[in-house]
Amino acid sequence: MRYDEFRDQLQEALQDVGLFLQRIGNPIETIELSGTGRRWKVYISRSSPPNAEPFHVSAKIAFDWSPFDTARSYTCEEDLLTELLGREKRPSKTAQRFTRVDLELQASLPYGSTTTIPDPQLFGSWTDSVSQKLDKLLTERKERQGRLIAVLGSLEEVKVEARFDAGGILSLKGVSVAGFRFVRVPEFGMTLIAATPRRAPLRSLPGSLGDSRTPWTSGT
Repeated sequence: MRYDEFRDQLQEALQDVGLFLQRIGNPIETIELSGTGRRWKVYISRSSPPNAEPFHVSAKIAFDWSPFDTARSYTCEEDLLTELLGREKRPSKTAQRFTRVDLELQASLPYGSTTTIPDPQLFGSWTDSVSQKLDKLLTERKERQGRLIAVLGSLEEVKVEARFDAGGILSLKGVSVAGFRFVRVPEFGMTLIAATPRRAPLRSLPGSLGDSRTPWTSGT
């Protein structure tokens, strides 16, 4: 699967769950001139529910596509290794391709405004509640014989944006939380469905994002 195919199927998945229509402008695509790496990202926003006001809730989805991803998408793994290392007597064993998709949710106040930071006990319990709900949606680990061998998804800690006013009082400006999921990329010549017969991972990501917005907004 090549970059444009991966991008198009991710956008299609976002479209299917109704998130792509809520994007802010068009997706942003960039190419690093020195290393030819590519990056795709899109910002998503929608009207916040009454219980989230005055916070505005938004999200960012992004992924990177390295030069090796490009090379691996134009041929099979074995041919690429032959080009790089030469032909060996034994067939080369290759690793499954994965692409990391980054997700970030943010709740921010209108520009220039702040609010009082909640009581530490109340704010701490809310943070734990949100983290636990999102952790179930994003975190995925692979174990073998009781040993951790791969992290396919993870959630970072909730970040708080605050500032001091002229009187030295600390006020809240916004909160955010980020995470990522590794998406399996089909091998050369395979379709996404053929590579993932049980479920299409590109379609599961937007669904997780849509689900994660509910506890985020309801807890704000």
